[in-house]
Amino acid sequence: MEAYRMDIHAERLEGIGEIVRDLEKAGAGVTEKTLRDWIKESVTIIEPPKTRR
Repeated sequence: MEAYRMDIHAERLEGIGEIVRDLEKAGAGVTEKTLRDWIKESVTIIEPPKTRR
């Protein structure tokens, strides 16, 4: 199990390749496009964190 930090609400998703490689090592065949699409879908459900004043 790995831990990742990713701002799913950012314009550019960083670290997709690393996550895909780790998933492949675990036996899950997921493409970068598929993972990117899933993350983009999650943005419609998960609200961005509130900024502190």
